[in-house]
Amino acid sequence: MNKAETQRKRNNNARLFDWNSTRHVNCVRLSVGNSLRHEIAKIGVCYQLQKMGHEFLTEAKTKNRSGRVDIVDLDDGMIYEVVESEKKQSILEKGKRYPLPIIVVSIPKEVKK
Repeated sequence: MNKAETQRKRNNNARLFDWNSTRHVNCVRLSVGNSLRHEIAKIGVCYQLQKMGHEFLTEAKTKNRSGRVDIVDLDDGMIYEVVESEKKQSILEKGKRYPLPIIVVSIPKEVKK
């Protein structure tokens, strides 16, 4: 895929999200509503995406107001949802509402000593 086609694909994927969410490409937006472990996992995914040369959005609101996603890979057209304690049914519901396929990133439960 040449540069123009790659950019077209990125733009088409970005158009599925609210304009305010798409202004900050490759910037990690943090949410204090999430746990620190959740945010660190989100940073790790973004690091890997940027290392691969992909562009991404974080905390992007969908245009149809069906939710706010953790990470959108604009190159592959995938949503990464970081989950720590979320129920399987909740994740399945997101999959139905969100405009792109979801990849679930599970955070292992913290072992208490």
